[in-house]
Amino acid sequence: MGGDRATERDVGRGSQRPTAELARAVFSFGTARVASQFGMFVIMVALARTCGPEAFGAVSFALAMVAILYTPADFGTSAGIQRFVGELGESILRPAFAVKLIASCLTAVAVWLLDRHLGLFHGLGGWIAVIVATSAFPFVIMAENARKRFRIAGALQVAMTIVFGIGALAGSVEWDPVNGPLAARAVSFTLMGLALAPILRAGAARWKSSLRALWEMGSAVMANGVFTQVVTRADVVLIAYMAGFEATGVYRAALTLGSIPLLLQPLFHVPFMPVIATQLQAGRKDVVRRLHRLSTAALAMAVLPILMGGWVFAGPLLARFYGNDYAGAIWVLRLLLVGSSAQVLLAPMGGILYMAGQVKVVASATALAAAVLLVASFAAIPTSGGTGAAAAACAAQVSWLVFVTILYHRRHPLRLAEWRVGPLGAVAAVTLAVAIAARPLADDWPGLLGALALTSAVYVAALGAIGLLAPGRVLSLLRSESAQPPRATD
Repeated sequence: MGGDRATERDVGRGSQRPTAELARAVFSFGTARVASQFGMFVIMVALARTCGPEAFGAVSFALAMVAILYTPADFGTSAGIQRFVGELGESILRPAFAVKLIASCLTAVAVWLLDRHLGLFHGLGGWIAVIVATSAFPFVIMAENARKRFRIAGALQVAMTIVFGIGALAGSVEWDPVNGPLAARAVSFTLMGLALAPILRAGAARWKSSLRALWEMGSAVMANGVFTQVVTRADVVLIAYMAGFEATGVYRAALTLGSIPLLLQPLFHVPFMPVIATQLQAGRKDVVRRLHRLSTAALAMAVLPILMGGWVFAGPLLARFYGNDYAGAIWVLRLLLVGSSAQVLLAPMGGILYMAGQVKVVASATALAAAVLLVASFAAIPTSGGTGAAAAACAAQVSWLVFVTILYHRRHPLRLAEWRVGPLGAVAAVTLAVAIAARPLADDWPGLLGALALTSAVYVAALGAIGLLAPGRVLSLLRSESAQPPRATD
């Protein structure tokens, strides 16, 4: 009961100060997730350098398969608790974990059997099965986020990444370059189980209503999740099957840099969902529209310099980070940067559709993007290798953004006059010209860092000159949201 009352207080508080609540979520759990993603970036760069392309390719293949299989293993519970904890209270958490644990174990058994009898996972099925089974325990992170205990969720996320990083690097050097990192991933998941006890004690379980809600949402979420993982992970799996682990290692190294824009996605995606769910339940369409616009604008302004800098300095970045074994993947990196930037921009729209119960809408768009990826991959990878895989991934992610935008606009009409696209485009053009001019400086680490710093400084100055970068306005908005009563909705 106490947990339910706490949830009700949080919901009420969020309904009065939506922008302030989103900011609180972003600066606690969102920043922790970005820190965790950055940690994963550092870990993957270090593994690529220490393991070599072939072993790194094997690890990348296994972790990509885990990510794809995580969707049936999760069965929509992570998204389900974000949506329903406001309606059912914390009583949903225990049934949700039970569903996740059962689904994870069944998926793991299926993986082990398929690899043992068919060799479907290149002999790595045992490790993949263990990691999938233990993936039930990080449920605690999403549960704390649903309870709006963002700092705790963020701390657990960072702790899990630290454990994985230390174990993966130590295991790859002292034990085995493939088995070490995979064992570390399983251990990092398992240790999250130590924080589950308070979650499982929270509230009296309401099994029937909770399972019904999870089933209704879970099937649609799982379908969309499978398609999402195909769009975002299948390129690594397909190149492993078609071109081998060494080509996979080179591709995955470029993908690590090409996914830098995705470091920004956790700032808004997961913290965004419980805040949006509160506003949708209160019927506050104007607030939802405003939060969508603010979130997307912030993400676009953050992604643009990464995209432009990565495109212009692709060669020096690969050479400095990885060395000569990976230096030929310039166009792979450029195409992956475009695709990941598109994926970041669809996150707020996807979150709103999810929390509005329109998961099937997102699933239909994701299914179309998955079809684009598969068709393009089978056409391009046999002839163009990693570049073909990157082109297929880029086409899929850009088409995904287009499909989601069209379907979102039909249900939540976008008011294009509210979006300042022209000024931001002018800033991008100026910054790109400066980056191209600074490219000859980037032949060593000092020159590369100097060129990137110059490009970033010009971008920030240009944003400030046209009034798009105004921290004072943001602080004023947050203060006004905290002081004023709710606005009327349309």
